[in-house]
Amino acid sequence: MAGPVMVALAAFGTYGWLGKPLTADVAFPALALFNLLRFPIIMLPNQITNLINAHVALGRLRDFLAQPERDDGGGDKDAAPPLSPPGPAPGAAAAKAFAIGGGDDFGEPVISIQNGNFCWEAGKPPTLRGVNLDVARGQLIMVVGDVGSGKSSLLHALLGEMDVRSGLRFVRGTAAYTAQDPWIQNASLRANILMGALYDEDAYAETIAACALVTDLEALPAGDATEIGEKGVNLSGGQKHRVALARAVYSAADVYLLDDPLSAVDAHVGATLFDRCICGLLAGTTRVLVTHQLQYLAAADTVVVMRDGRVAEVGPYDALLAKGVDLHGVVKAGGVDEDGGASQRGSANAPRARASGEADSAASPSSPLNFANGNGHANGH
Repeated sequence: MAGPVMVALAAFGTYGWLGKPLTADVAFPALALFNLLRFPIIMLPNQITNLINAHVALGRLRDFLAQPERDDGGGDKDAAPPLSPPGPAPGAAAAKAFAIGGGDDFGEPVISIQNGNFCWEAGKPPTLRGVNLDVARGQLIMVVGDVGSGKSSLLHALLGEMDVRSGLRFVRGTAAYTAQDPWIQNASLRANILMGALYDEDAYAETIAACALVTDLEALPAGDATEIGEKGVNLSGGQKHRVALARAVYSAADVYLLDDPLSAVDAHVGATLFDRCICGLLAGTTRVLVTHQLQYLAAADTVVVMRDGRVAEVGPYDALLAKGVDLHGVVKAGGVDEDGGASQRGSANAPRARASGEADSAASPSSPLNFANGNGHANGH
């Protein structure tokens, strides 16, 4: 507010210093002009800031649009089986709607990588080398390994976020993804879970319960209508992971790629998420779970051990133990997740939770490759 006054004083002082008389017919029109210039003068710094931000944003858009087109299929497209027809709509109501096709389709490959070599930038050495992996429909796959072994990169390769140097990769149906650092938008908690999908009361309540968010909603001042700050500033790390997981679950995808969602929660909540969500509500879907939690490995259909960007071992938990694979040593070597956060481990083996081999006969078939965000984008953010 003092700006126009200082401008008037400076102008009149300079006018008098030049030896000119300051009369009423000069002073009052000058004050009117200074008053008219007040708003432009006040807004000038803001507009300069906006122009700088616009220049930076346009530069990012230019760089993004100038990127070369990426082949999502990877390798020889003719060798990949056709993608499945459209599947259930987002926010479908019961866990039965999550099933893909009929019961006879279980065991059909949903995810496949054959001799895959992947890198983050064209011309750079591959981060993942010689990867071979087949995941059947309805399986729970757990990926373990030390820090920097390529666990998160494997999920990004499946999402199509990495360049394919050679080999073949395909994913059938829709996919939902949760990242190690969950993406939370500045909106209500419900909006963060729905992500534009239609609200289904039964499916929403089931998702909230399975993701252990009921108590958190009761503690929030406005329940699920509470506004969440940018990047989830008013949520704890565990709450952000559970919101991102709920977003992925509510999307009713065919394939779930979960990057260590159990690392930021305590043992009790982690057991609830694993039993009621991953092996409960999501039973019958294809799940790829990156984890450092040894106590859950026995529940996996297949355990994948990553080492130095390669798939070192693949097989059922019991078979790997019988083979002499030191899974405890692998996980202890990776005592922190790939973002540097501490991971939690248990010592007791959880009972094996098998996904049902029967799919609901009324369930819709899977849809073309389409990624639902759990982190964000795909992509759960």
